[in-house]
Amino acid sequence: MPAASVQLENHAATSTAGINLLKGIAGEAAGEVDPSTGFPVTASWTIGDETFSKDLTINAVEPTPLGEDLPAGTVVTITEGDAPAFDTVVWGAITISGDDVTDNGDGSAEIVVSDQQGAVTLATVTNEATWAPGTFSLSKDVTGVLLDNPDVPDAVTVTATWFVDGERVSQDITVPTDGTVVPFGADLPHGTAVTLSETALENAAAFTWAEPAWQAEGIVVNDDGTATITIGAAEDTAVTLTNQAVASLGRLQLGKTLSGEGASDVPADTVFPVVATWTDLTGAQQRAEMQLKAGEPVVLADLPLGTEVTLTEGEASTPSSVKWVGATWSSDDENVTVSGDGAEVIVTVTGEPGTAAEVGLDNEFEKVPELATTGGVLSIGIIALAVGLVGGGLLLMTVRRRRA
Repeated sequence: MPAASVQLENHAATSTAGINLLKGIAGEAAGEVDPSTGFPVTASWTIGDETFSKDLTINAVEPTPLGEDLPAGTVVTITEGDAPAFDTVVWGAITISGDDVTDNGDGSAEIVVSDQQGAVTLATVTNEATWAPGTFSLSKDVTGVLLDNPDVPDAVTVTATWFVDGERVSQDITVPTDGTVVPFGADLPHGTAVTLSETALENAAAFTWAEPAWQAEGIVVNDDGTATITIGAAEDTAVTLTNQAVASLGRLQLGKTLSGEGASDVPADTVFPVVATWTDLTGAQQRAEMQLKAGEPVVLADLPLGTEVTLTEGEASTPSSVKWVGATWSSDDENVTVSGDGAEVIVTVTGEPGTAAEVGLDNEFEKVPELATTGGVLSIGIIALAVGLVGGGLLLMTVRRRRA
């Protein structure tokens, strides 16, 4: 009878387990990232002589399974790819954590598969979300005066001031007055408060500058004429600075006098029209009409200071016994300039707003000569004599012809 043989085989029990990956969002700008946003992760491992890899997309809503049951002790390397872009977010450090997880500090980590059958190791990949920096730009608007006015500067200086780690930092920016947009030229951290101030403009003879007006989204205008903006993440805040020219106005009193031998023959209530014309700061033509009487001054209110004003005297209704000889304009005020002569002159008044000045206008009249009375009688006698002679001649000729 053949001998019986028994073979015994021992199978080493090998457990398998899984891995889940979860996204974590941390940092001051974490609220800018939707939890369902997907982040790419690559997992790789080696079993025996064979290497495996798998691409996953994980999010912060729920864990994403690797989808592989791996032998206990298998080392799985996970590496995060490029994080999705957000305008307002700058991605910082990546931290990978969990049981049996070793963070390599470079956006990758090694996970050792559990030796507990069916266990699942959870690894959390956390990205730090920081705020993106921002900047601003400046443009200049001038109102109330034409840009080609010689007293309007080609550019102004704006100083930007902010703090970095408690230290005050400032930078001057040259801004053209023609509306050109000027970038600040640098990024500043989100939330930085930047105070803007304009170097005071020099007033002109014809106008003064009003307080600067600042405009921008979210800007705060301060009581001292400066303004403050807060830098937003990935924002380029457009700031407009407006300077308004305010015309300097005064008062001009026009006085009327009459001179010459014929002045006494001009009635006291005679009206002498005078027209004032000038070009205002915006290039518009202005006109004011005045009615002058001798000895009764007239005031031209809202006279533009530092501006050439043309004064033109019109014709007045005067008696035929007088003749207008000429006009003389004059002023004793040092801040008054009178150019020209005759019926039309140019007057310029300078000074601070509210300045009052006086200009006098004198008209010279002479009498128109009348025919003398004696001369009149003599003329009549001569005419009568001539008529008589002519008549006598005719009679003599008639008599002679009859005699002939």
